[in-house]
Amino acid sequence: MSQSFFISPTRRSFGALGLLLALGAQAQTPLAPPLPAIAVYSQVAREVSVVQFQEAIGTRINNNVRQRIPVPDGALDKVVVVLAGQALRQAMPMVNPWLVAPTDEDLFDSLQNATEGSKVAIADDMLAALKERGSTHLLLFTRFRADATLRAAYSREGTGQLEGLGFFVDNSTRTKNVDTNLVGVGFLAPYVHFRSTLVDVATQRVLRTRTTTEGYILSAADAKGSAHPWDVMTPSQKMNTLRDMLKTEIDRVVPELMAKR
Repeated sequence: MSQSFFISPTRRSFGALGLLLALGAQAQTPLAPPLPAIAVYSQVAREVSVVQFQEAIGTRINNNVRQRIPVPDGALDKVVVVLAGQALRQAMPMVNPWLVAPTDEDLFDSLQNATEGSKVAIADDMLAALKERGSTHLLLFTRFRADATLRAAYSREGTGQLEGLGFFVDNSTRTKNVDTNLVGVGFLAPYVHFRSTLVDVATQRVLRTRTTTEGYILSAADAKGSAHPWDVMTPSQKMNTLRDMLKTEIDRVVPELMAKR
């Protein structure tokens, strides 16, 4: 004699059905795009320049004298990539950037006139390393040359062009500290001029690029115990100032470069 059985649904069976329905709905949800794998490299700061203003009588040709001071062991370029890594993690917490150690020579030709869509020539060795590492993007920092536009209290000062990191020294212009009303002759101006570029590794094309041309004037009146503008800051203050300026600008440009469009 045949028998028929009816199994009444239990709470457990309803729970399993709910799980299956949930899994089905999840399967239909589009997967989030993979996170970019970003490498960071800098060739901004192999040297610090000291640009001495020289007045050119009867001509508009830039007559400034430039002294280049090498930075041992890529110390400032290491600062750039570390600061960029911190800014990336702040902007994209799930991203773990690869910070590429600085080299003794430029790996990239000048990106002075780089534009979005233009091509960046990545050296074969570095391209191979990027692909081996699985890097999808390269965040690149390079020197940028532009006219001196150094911020004073109410104007922009400086002559000639500046590039990379350094200090502009003027020994002749009369200056005043607007906070103390002290007057001096000459000024010292720390500056940072660099380009930040996001490159697609697969195509070697520029996705986005930004330029930084920042510098500001410190009156020689602030040089305690000295009449020379160079003494406005101690050596450690000079390096700390460049680092702080780099951080401010890197924190500004990295989120712009990584923003979705």
